[in-house]
Amino acid sequence: MSRIGIRMLIGQHITLHRSANNKDFVGVICTKTNIFEIAQEAIDNASFICEDYYGLYEAPQVVLHCPENLEFMYVPSHLHHMLFELLKNSLRAVVDRFGADHEGDYPAIKLIVATGKEDITIKISDEGGGIPRSTLPMVWTYMYTTAETPLLEADFNKTDFKAPMAGFGYGLPLSRLYARYFGGDIKLISMEGYGTDAYIHLSRLSDSEEPLP
Repeated sequence: MSRIGIRMLIGQHITLHRSANNKDFVGVICTKTNIFEIAQEAIDNASFICEDYYGLYEAPQVVLHCPENLEFMYVPSHLHHMLFELLKNSLRAVVDRFGADHEGDYPAIKLIVATGKEDITIKISDEGGGIPRSTLPMVWTYMYTTAETPLLEADFNKTDFKAPMAGFGYGLPLSRLYARYFGGDIKLISMEGYGTDAYIHLSRLSDSEEPLP
């Protein structure tokens, strides 16, 4: 959390002092963050990595349910990171469950965005087999990974290196910190043998008021 805060302050300071700045941005904070556009970009990026890693013609479909004009104040890079990590996990779970040589269509992953008075909630649902209850607390610990071979620094220097679907061990815990930094959260609800629902709760920053003394 301290690392995220320091990077946020540095990025805010540098961006505010640049000569040219987008009118929709106050530093790195976008006053009109479009969730639909960022979600679609995260879907495209995660699907590309999935297809490249598994050698698929087409990754499992991700169905996006989100108003195209839904905007709120947030840091776009933080939102993209959270969505990308969760989508990558869902795509990997679905392909691993049904196999990379699956002849039929993979079950679709659903990304649903709901807006409330206090929060904007994003749900990512997959049918990737779920997570055992005994394992669920471990996914929030650093360096824990379900990849058969955890990634090492030397792996990045290999000529045949591919962008990984997993193996670092900090994707989920770091994503949850990004959400909590602005008063949100990430939660997982799993049905072992079926799939997992991931919930991203985002606090509406523009609606937050500083408490009176």
